[in-house]
Amino acid sequence: MRRLLVPLLLAACVEGEAGGWAGTVETLANGAVRVSNPVQGSWREGAGWRLVPELTLGSVDEGPQAFGFIVDIEVADDGRIFVLDRQSNALHIFDADGTHLRTSGRSGQGPGEFVRANGMAWLPDGDSLLVVDAQGGRYHIFDSDGTYARTVLRSLPGFPLAFEGAIFDGRVYERSSRRRDGAVEFVLIGTALGAGSPLTDTLSFPPQPAALESFRFESNAGIMVMNVPFAPVQAWQAVADGSLWWGHGSDYRILRLSPAGDTLREIVSAAAALPVTAEDIAEWEQQPGTRSFLDMGGRIERDRIPRQKPYFTELYIDPEARLWVDVPTVDGITAFDVFDADGRLLGRLSTGVRRLRWVKPLVRNGRLYVVAADELDVPNVHVLRIAPDPVDAT
Repeated sequence: MRRLLVPLLLAACVEGEAGGWAGTVETLANGAVRVSNPVQGSWREGAGWRLVPELTLGSVDEGPQAFGFIVDIEVADDGRIFVLDRQSNALHIFDADGTHLRTSGRSGQGPGEFVRANGMAWLPDGDSLLVVDAQGGRYHIFDSDGTYARTVLRSLPGFPLAFEGAIFDGRVYERSSRRRDGAVEFVLIGTALGAGSPLTDTLSFPPQPAALESFRFESNAGIMVMNVPFAPVQAWQAVADGSLWWGHGSDYRILRLSPAGDTLREIVSAAAALPVTAEDIAEWEQQPGTRSFLDMGGRIERDRIPRQKPYFTELYIDPEARLWVDVPTVDGITAFDVFDADGRLLGRLSTGVRRLRWVKPLVRNGRLYVVAADELDVPNVHVLRIAPDPVDAT
């Protein structure tokens, strides 16, 4: 078992600069590097990247774009878009222009069929797509055209709404949890995709700075639990070499950890957290999940709701090893702080939409792909071209 433990950081300072960037780079006593970022990144007013709407997939009409519940998306190098719809248990494939090419999969328990598909990921060869069917206890592998190839058994407990994992070292890793010394420990459990024992490796997350916050009540119908809104949680993103980007939204501090648990790099930002407003709480109270909790007899303890939002909620890596950090905004529109591969802040990008939180965004082929619901609550896939400067944003 390999454990990802965070060692004590001792500083020995060295100044660093990249273009218009005004932060500092420090080499620490243990050899790790700390990158301290000011609020302003290297992009200056009117000279940073832009996100230009290019394509939207989704329709209320019948057909392959009449999505019911998008649970994941993937994109091929040639621009083809793969949309996994959990409601229909189907994998829809479109070309880069949005033309439907093929639909694979269906409900069932046979080869290439899903009980409740909940995620996707490309295998390292780039030509094979893994479709996760957690409730069905299987990983299905399709070729890049959507043809079923084979199945690998999944032996992990639990059926998460959406796949939380990564593929590296010949295994598919999923986030799970276990109790140790009376506390909940989060781990990544790896399943070999080749021959051999299904459960082959476990990687541990660093301890959480605080316990998960939730509202809970018991009734004759059972126990119901709902997360406290705006409470910070841990965020992570595995890298192909087995290392891990990890952070907790209680502080704008993100660590790059080696597979052995050593801290390789630390990214710090001076950005301030946003306050939680009365309007934020009122909007949260009107959400279907909250209303259901209240209708069943649950009680909201308002004094447990944080007064400030997390510094960030999720982390993503693009093909150029840039780090995209999902940050809360005043209006709820999805935005990302973008850091270069060394951890220097480039700037912030707004998507113009409120993405569905369970569907991971993707950066591929110079585009950002996000999923959001339209005014009729139909899920849409938004393709946003990343324009490097204002001249190219026309």
